[in-house]
Amino acid sequence: MDEQAEFERAPRGWPPLDATALVVHGALLVPVLLLALAGGLSALGETIRVGASPWPLGLPVWLGLLGVVAAIEVLRVASFRSTVYVISPGRARVRRGIVSVRTVLELPLAGDVRVTLDDGDPCIDAETGSLTLKGLGAAELDAVRLALGLPAEGAPPAPARRRRGLVAVVTALALLAGAQAFGAVGNRARARFQALELAVGGAVATAEGRVMQGRSDLHRGGSRSGIGGILTDQRAEFRSVLHDVSRREPGQPRQPLTVATASVDCRMPWGPLVYGEPRVVVTQDRPGEANEELLRELRAAFAAAGIEATWPAER
Repeated sequence: MDEQAEFERAPRGWPPLDATALVVHGALLVPVLLLALAGGLSALGETIRVGASPWPLGLPVWLGLLGVVAAIEVLRVASFRSTVYVISPGRARVRRGIVSVRTVLELPLAGDVRVTLDDGDPCIDAETGSLTLKGLGAAELDAVRLALGLPAEGAPPAPARRRRGLVAVVTALALLAGAQAFGAVGNRARARFQALELAVGGAVATAEGRVMQGRSDLHRGGSRSGIGGILTDQRAEFRSVLHDVSRREPGQPRQPLTVATASVDCRMPWGPLVYGEPRVVVTQDRPGEANEELLRELRAAFAAAGIEATWPAER
């Protein structure tokens, strides 16, 4: 106790959720929220598997981030609870320190001094500035007035406690949980599309191989292209082209004759909120003497792989 102090109190309860705390927590949570929402990292859209049992426990990765936030809050509470407000003749001080207590703010009490309530806590207003005694509550209002030599006016009714901290915690958890689920759904949809893409590519290669079987004059000349990303359409296109190297295109002596072509377009449309069902469409855009044979083998290969598709005669 300061020997010259007229008043010395420590705050109670939890520290207020001020702008600094919001900025710090927001800087940690917002990037993770956005990444989890987009499923940009599989770990953020999925879960960590704990244990080796057939049904391991799934834990969202962002629980680790909440641990960091909790550690920051523990430090904030410790710092808040270590605060001591001291009113001595001619000055008001704020002393604080988790390890060693020191004066962090001093307000000279000169001129006209008043005591009001600021968000439910006593606030000393002087010509040199103001100081809110956060965490003391309205019950200490008259005690502060008496320490400053002002008459007591009776403590006003305690204002309703604001639950900003609780609302912020619940909101953050709800957003993270929602983003977790949203990102996981998107990741799984993209994983299913990738599996479909691999299956279609294998079926196309199988069909081409069957058409080329026993015919050394046929060569592959197709291509594959694809686009994809986060919160965008997923698409892969397979272009199947078979050339007869023993013959040439009419009027193009250096170009092998194209005997069969087919395009297989795989697409999974994006939302606006979720991915739609993937579709596979097969088209043939130019004539070829082996077109029907290639189409027949594609049907057989797709059926064997369990791939449903829309065929030229069905469009």
